[in-house]
Amino acid sequence: MEPIYEHEEEEEETTTEDDDMSRPLADGGKKQVNPILARIKRRNGEKVCGLMFLMLCVGFGVSLSAELLGDARPVRAKVGSCDHPVYCKGSLLHNVQTAQLFNDSKTFVDMPIKTTVDIVLRQFDMLPNKTDPTALKKLITDNFLEAGWDVRSHNPVDWHPNPPFLSKIRSPEYQQFAASIHSIWKDLSRVYNHSTLCRDCYSSVPLPNPFIVPGGRFREFYYWDTYWILEGLYISKMHSTARGILINFVTIIEKYGFFPNGARIYYLNRSQPPLFATMVERYLQETGDDSLLAEALDAAIKELNWWLQEKNRVTVDGHVFNYYHVEVDSPRPESYIEDVNTVKGLNSSDQIKDVWSGIASAAESGWDFSSRWLREPESNNLKSVATSKVVPVDLNVFVYKSLRLVAQWARDQNDPKTSDMYTALADLRQEAIQTILWDSPSHQWKDYNLTSQKLTQGRYPSNFTPLWADIMPPVAEIERILAEIDQTILQGGVPTSWTVTGQQWDMPDAWAPLQHIIMQGALNTAHPKGHDIAQKIGSLWIASNYCGWSLTGGAIEGLMFEKYNATHPGVPGDGGEYDVQEGFGWTNGVALWILDRFGSQLADAPTVCKW
Repeated sequence: MEPIYEHEEEEEETTTEDDDMSRPLADGGKKQVNPILARIKRRNGEKVCGLMFLMLCVGFGVSLSAELLGDARPVRAKVGSCDHPVYCKGSLLHNVQTAQLFNDSKTFVDMPIKTTVDIVLRQFDMLPNKTDPTALKKLITDNFLEAGWDVRSHNPVDWHPNPPFLSKIRSPEYQQFAASIHSIWKDLSRVYNHSTLCRDCYSSVPLPNPFIVPGGRFREFYYWDTYWILEGLYISKMHSTARGILINFVTIIEKYGFFPNGARIYYLNRSQPPLFATMVERYLQETGDDSLLAEALDAAIKELNWWLQEKNRVTVDGHVFNYYHVEVDSPRPESYIEDVNTVKGLNSSDQIKDVWSGIASAAESGWDFSSRWLREPESNNLKSVATSKVVPVDLNVFVYKSLRLVAQWARDQNDPKTSDMYTALADLRQEAIQTILWDSPSHQWKDYNLTSQKLTQGRYPSNFTPLWADIMPPVAEIERILAEIDQTILQGGVPTSWTVTGQQWDMPDAWAPLQHIIMQGALNTAHPKGHDIAQKIGSLWIASNYCGWSLTGGAIEGLMFEKYNATHPGVPGDGGEYDVQEGFGWTNGVALWILDRFGSQLADAPTVCKW
């Protein structure tokens, strides 16, 4: 059955909210079988009355009911956009970036303007040769501050030198290691300072509270990185910092309707994996501070509805899924020359646009870049990127988890109407994941390729994400799926794939967030082998982190990397479009989580580390 896309709309068709409300069905009002009612009846017998369908279709508006129906009229995905003539598009941006005045394309778009935008553009227009590197360099020197000038260091008020978890760690070497990681939060804490800058003279998005950056070139607040940063902050008992960070999320979601890739205006055309609701859940679990929910629930619903209504959806055999798709017609500002170079040799403007959209869509996934998104998975050819032709397991699990949480919170807030709607949506998404994405022969879930209309065959940690959200296979399959996970574990943890492409989200690189998702999923099975596998991964991963830290200076100046080599413990990862970064927010968070969760059970730290 051909998949039904919901992001391409006829240009001449315009629809108002009133039009939608008067035409809730996909065929403009003709009577048709309602799949959600049929499915609920199958699940619950004939006890569901027409009132449930009326509530879903009318009480909550057509867009959500279209998601429930699974056969909505196509709608164009709506995202934010940036038209800034310096940081997002225009001749100045193009000429500066293609002149390669900086080693990293991100440097220029992170530089605040110390004069005004008008002055910068006027001086640029007056240049006799607008592509002359010397003239462009002088223009930048005269009018711009250094990259990251508007992001200032901050001393977190809730950081204390001896958090309780340190006493749980049996190994003295790991205890020292943990204390060193805990101290890095002070190095990564930031606030924005725009007080002396003119309006529109910076690319950073203002935030009300301090935040933790990943580190290195990533000098701003990021979306999905923050989930694992928060995990570490909870271990460090930095609850005030964590709460402020979540309020930052609320502020941005209220302003834009979604949370972008990061807090820069050039990221406003895409998001990242939707983990905000799960972040709130973890905060509530760790702190018991229910007062946050009053501020966060509306934002969680707003962001979730953005994914359900305005983001891209596709129907496969009657089941609705989300997938990553970002419409762009230009290179990413922060990776401009890289995107320009990628499309060299392509003559068709449509081909170039497709590649740039595929690249931006992969960036939205967080896996930028990986064989998961390539038409030719064995290649290192980004021209074959086809992110929007893949229904990702993990994205749909993240949406499912958000649906469950919002339903639960609405019920706790005595709003059964809203709770019932999101419960029904969660049930349908879970059914979709189990029906379409579960692959019995391999005992795991798989991404679905919309071109071949088959499950992909790649081995990725994301295949096991449903366990993280408590979506379980049949009981008889749990041991088999744990055995599959066990087979993916190497000396330095679980690799991102088993395909070597030279991209950073492929073999041999291993990433902290994926280790955590696998470990938490294995623990969620409540099977003894699940605990053993989680501890095994944790032991190997923390040993690799420790060796990397020890070999770069240990307690004096030891480094934590954004990624590691799964085949050579302690060696930083490689590949991709920039050098490996240090810091590093989510690596630190997962390391602290492991040391807290398994600290008394871990073997001694390695006595010999070598590269």
